[in-house]
Amino acid sequence: MKLLCIVVMFVVVSVAFAADDSPNPIPSVNDTQPKIEESQLNRTKSEENNPTIGAVEVKPVADQRDTDTKTNEQKHDSGKPVDSTWWLNLLLVFLTGGLVVVGAFQVCVYREQARYMRDGLEVTRQSAKAAQDSADAAKLGADAAIKSADVAVRQTAIITNRERPWIVVAPSAPEDWPRITMKFFSFRIKWTAMNVGSSPAFLTKLYVAVCVADFPVPNSQLQYREPGSFAEFIVPPKGEYVNEISAELMGTEIEGVLNNRKCIMFYGFVDYRGPFSGPHKTRFCCYWTEKDGAAKFYPVGPPATIEYT
Repeated sequence: MKLLCIVVMFVVVSVAFAADDSPNPIPSVNDTQPKIEESQLNRTKSEENNPTIGAVEVKPVADQRDTDTKTNEQKHDSGKPVDSTWWLNLLLVFLTGGLVVVGAFQVCVYREQARYMRDGLEVTRQSAKAAQDSADAAKLGADAAIKSADVAVRQTAIITNRERPWIVVAPSAPEDWPRITMKFFSFRIKWTAMNVGSSPAFLTKLYVAVCVADFPVPNSQLQYREPGSFAEFIVPPKGEYVNEISAELMGTEIEGVLNNRKCIMFYGFVDYRGPFSGPHKTRFCCYWTEKDGAAKFYPVGPPATIEYT
């Protein structure tokens, strides 16, 4: 655009200079007529005063006027300046035409660039839409993968729980029950750790205890002592580990049990693992109270005393 403005200014300045250099207008015949008549009159007077001149052939005034007019026209024609700016005008014509061609070419180029930009924007829009669709598909795929993973985890857990070992500890009925007349009583029971699962159980820790506790039993986790070293003991599926334990009750403890202020509690825990699972833990609690001179058995203690993992 700057180049176009400069060329246009150059054209305007050149045209202005060409107008200033144009030739002066040629005098018309009517303007020279008085001068010719005045010259003829002077010549007639000279001939009258000088007789010698009368011998010269005098041409008619009309012929003389025609001769003078032609002479003046020839003088004017010979003095007419030659126009030397024709090449500049021709150059300006070519430059103007070139500028028109260049402008038309630039218009075509701009239109083509606009078309390319429009096509590029359309491609960009389509690419953005495709990217959004891909992101949506990826999100759906991720959600499906998460759901599949959850299903797989649950199925694995179901299979693992189905095929894992489960240890349950249960006591047998007491061999005897204290009476009001006793000052000393030895409480003795047998207990069994049974594997009710589908795979072998490897026992790693075992703690069992019998004590006199308050009744009702509070819903709080019991205190366990750290068991001694215990070599791994394998309990096969549907297998059992059997043992026995005893506790010595004194007079006040016997009186509390018979008055239902105390109970005899059996509790503990077992740590174990399976061939493909673990570690696992079983915490158990059960107790007996007095009822009509005999023992009443509660196989499950409060929730805080029970755990199966």
